[in-house]
Amino acid sequence: MKKVILMSVVASSLMFAGGDIAPVEPMVEEAVVVNDSGFYVGAGFSSNMNVNHIGSDDDIEFDWSGGTFIAGYQVNKYFAAEARYITSFGDGEYSEPGNDDADWDIDASSLGVYAKGMYPIGDFTPYALLGFAETNFDMTGEGGKNWSDTSFGVGIGASYSFTENISVFADYIYNNIGALQDSNSGWDGDIEFTALTFGLLYNF
Repeated sequence: MKKVILMSVVASSLMFAGGDIAPVEPMVEEAVVVNDSGFYVGAGFSSNMNVNHIGSDDDIEFDWSGGTFIAGYQVNKYFAAEARYITSFGDGEYSEPGNDDADWDIDASSLGVYAKGMYPIGDFTPYALLGFAETNFDMTGEGGKNWSDTSFGVGIGASYSFTENISVFADYIYNNIGALQDSNSGWDGDIEFTALTFGLLYNF
C-alpha cells in the first residue's frame, strides 16, 4: 500500500513539474565541403613580357605589358589542365646594342595548353606548369616579319584563396621557341618568350 501511494505522489509531482520529458538529441555540426574539382577561369595583367636573344651577333630585346586569359579544369586538389592566351597591349619597347635608329613595331601573343601540378597548404597553393604554346610575333617596319612557332613551355607560381570560389595568383611563364633562321633579314638566333602575370581566378 505504501508503495502505491509513493508512486502516485511521484507521478503527480512530474505532472505539476511540466508534464512530458522529451529526449535531448545531440547537436551535430555540419562540415563545410570544399569541391576540389571543376572548371575555373581567370584573367591577369602581364608585365615583363619580353623576347630576347634574337640577334646572331648582338642581343635584341622587345618588352611589353599585356594580359593573360585562362580557362581550366581542376581534376583534383593536386592536378589541373588549363589553356592560356597571353597578348601584348600595344607595341613593344625595342632595344639593340649599338643601334638606336631601328624603327620596328612588334606585337606578341601566345596560346598554350599546360598541365598544372599543385600542392595546397591551407589557403596557399604553389604550382608548376608544363606544356606547349604557339607563340606569334608580328613585326612591322623595315625588314618586318611575322613569325609563329610552337614551343615547349614551363611556369611556376602560387595562388591564395580568399573564398571557396575566388583566389588571386602570380606566376612566371617561359617559352623557349628555339632557333630562328631567316637569311633574308639576317635575324637568326634563339628566341625566348617570358611573361610575369598577376591576376584573379574564379572557380565554378
